[in-house]
Amino acid sequence: MMKIKGYTIRTPYLTVLALLLLSLQSCGSSGSDSSANSANTPFMPPIDAASLRNALLTGSSTADTSQSWECVLSDNATQLSYRLIADGTGVEIDKNNLNNQSDFTWRATSANTVTTTVSSSGMQVTFTDIRFTDQNNMSLLVAESSTMLNCVRVNFEPTMPATTTGNNSLSYGGVVYGLTHGFEEQFSFRPVQRGDTHSASNFDVADAKFELVTILANGLTPTLTIWRPNDANVWLRATLRHPGEERFTSAIFSYEPNSVDENGPSVAGRSFFNEGSFGIDINQNGSIESEDGEFIDITAGTISVERLLGNNARMSFDVTLANGENVNGEFQGLFVLFEN
Repeated sequence: MMKIKGYTIRTPYLTVLALLLLSLQSCGSSGSDSSANSANTPFMPPIDAASLRNALLTGSSTADTSQSWECVLSDNATQLSYRLIADGTGVEIDKNNLNNQSDFTWRATSANTVTTTVSSSGMQVTFTDIRFTDQNNMSLLVAESSTMLNCVRVNFEPTMPATTTGNNSLSYGGVVYGLTHGFEEQFSFRPVQRGDTHSASNFDVADAKFELVTILANGLTPTLTIWRPNDANVWLRATLRHPGEERFTSAIFSYEPNSVDENGPSVAGRSFFNEGSFGIDINQNGSIESEDGEFIDITAGTISVERLLGNNARMSFDVTLANGENVNGEFQGLFVLFEN
């Protein structure tokens, strides 16, 4: 069972054989095309096999590893990463066992259907009901088993090592916790549709790896896909807002309450953050849960971010929580980027 700030996800038991079968079946389930992801080209759902192929591509060659589809099966436990190449080949990586990699070939056969062939076994699988909510999010079914996969496109730099010269720690309640991972979720800038005056990104740091989790309504229908650090002891997050559309290089963000008009005159031309919270696994059950009082809102303070090489950054913070406690520290390293 997994709990995520007000949600409970139940993970059914799967045998080793079933996991292996599902892993092989899902080999061709995902991909992306850098052109489909262009902010200058409005995304249109696929209307035939050719447009589905373009929407699924992740690169023009096997050397292009800048994008992948990160997917979870409907059991919420199996996490798989995919690259679909323009020459009709693909690669699947089991995120729970990075040494488990499968090669396959794939072909789009209609606007919502793909067939795959696993290179090692010759096993053929059909994927149906492929649906895109936008160029970065899709769902699909393994026709032979009705197993659902939910996938998001991720930009990443797998060969870029995270720098580790910072303190990489967080202090709370007189206890110092080591920090190991950073994550940035960057939101699209829509001045016409939403009246945006600031670019916005969620910046998160934790002592565990950020992983994709899909929340299911009544255990059946996908309702929300989020990133969270499973098995973390501490987790600090906030929505950082910077004037204009351009991605900031470095800035200091001051706290503003959630009631502030994010596009109003009181924050015009200023960098600020809101929707911030600190999570701590008080009962040491391996999950940070809101119902156990383990998420505490930020009520004051500052957060500074300096972008470094690639997606590396230095994030420093000194904030006050709703319980009167202070949280301060720094993380310098790779902030995995997800563009939403």
